[in-house]
Amino acid sequence: MTSRATPLEKLLQQWTAGPLPVGIAALAEAARARHRGVAAVLFYGSCLRSGRADEGLADLYLLVDNYSDAFNSKFQAVMNWLLPPNVFYLEIPWQGKTLRAKYAVLTLKDFAHGTCHWFHSYLWARFAQPCGLIAPRTADDLAAWYADTPEATLIAGATDVGLWVTKALRDLAPVAFLNQCADLRTIEDTPGGLRLGAMVTFSDLLPVIAERHPSFAELLRRFACVQVRNAATIGGNIANGSPIGDSPPALIALGAQLHLRKGEARRTIPLEAFFLDYGKQDRAPGEFVDAVTIPSQPDRLRCYKLSKRFDQDISAVCGCLSVSVETGTVTKARLAYGGMAGIPKRATNAEAALIGQPWEEATVRAAMAAYPSDFTPLSDMRASAAYRLETAANMLLRYFHEDHSTLTNVLEVSA
Repeated sequence: MTSRATPLEKLLQQWTAGPLPVGIAALAEAARARHRGVAAVLFYGSCLRSGRADEGLADLYLLVDNYSDAFNSKFQAVMNWLLPPNVFYLEIPWQGKTLRAKYAVLTLKDFAHGTCHWFHSYLWARFAQPCGLIAPRTADDLAAWYADTPEATLIAGATDVGLWVTKALRDLAPVAFLNQCADLRTIEDTPGGLRLGAMVTFSDLLPVIAERHPSFAELLRRFACVQVRNAATIGGNIANGSPIGDSPPALIALGAQLHLRKGEARRTIPLEAFFLDYGKQDRAPGEFVDAVTIPSQPDRLRCYKLSKRFDQDISAVCGCLSVSVETGTVTKARLAYGGMAGIPKRATNAEAALIGQPWEEATVRAAMAAYPSDFTPLSDMRASAAYRLETAANMLLRYFHEDHSTLTNVLEVSA
């Protein structure tokens, strides 16, 4: 390998420099002694995961020059040639223990042919998976690898990426699973606010955010089921860029800052600036979501999720609103929505109609009239464009009434 080795070559260099699994050398020599012309012994499976071949059954491949020389029996040689590979059992005493293995015999020619030119399930299931795989253990490892492999797919919880494979039949190769990156799962209370690592799951986030913004926590509670919340991550929900993701509207309404990283280079942008267009984000090749920070602030956030089914359903409209009022006048407004455009988006014209005006119903209704200039939603199976536009505006009216202590939640109102 050259000094300009690929990430896969570097990974192989690191792996081959390490120690062999305990007991594997003895098994390899015993298997080699049974046959002539053995060019190499490959091993795979559980002994690689545990680092030991003296526990359970080791898996070996013997690569030979040709079948006729490898076997004493002409019948065995012919059968291995006709139906490769033949599999054998091996058991040897070793340091007071018994080592066990099953091994297959294959010529170098058949091994190369079977992994490169024709489909042999026995080989492909072991040595030629249709994707490369790496599991970095730190954000630094990920940054170095991803900068060299920008075409890779990063997998966090796979709650959405999994559907790319099962439904869209996409080839994701190469991929990196991020669930070993413990430093991306941290939640820190910093001077700048609450910093959430990209791999923080919604289950991890829910009790923390409930103390600061209970309405956001209730939105997260309605986010899928417990099993999905245990896997789905805040970084994945953002980086996926779905216009109907539930966390971005709430984070945008809270003025969240997004932290991106590429190699050693880092940058921070307002979260709303990350979403450029449908399926397009402000993320360079090899750059990944490192964390998101929610600034510390008084809780003025209310989140409203409109879906056909109350729990565990995709939003038709998700509105997350935060309006600050001082001495009866609106001083700040952030009205963020999902399901109203090709990206999570703020109602900036409605916000402008609120700021500097008295916090009263007439002001709210004037701002509601600006929604058609902010959004041109589409009609689909979840809702019509007209319905989306009307309900999004009505969420602002609901916010106003709730802020004036009027019950609006149908789950709380009784006859």
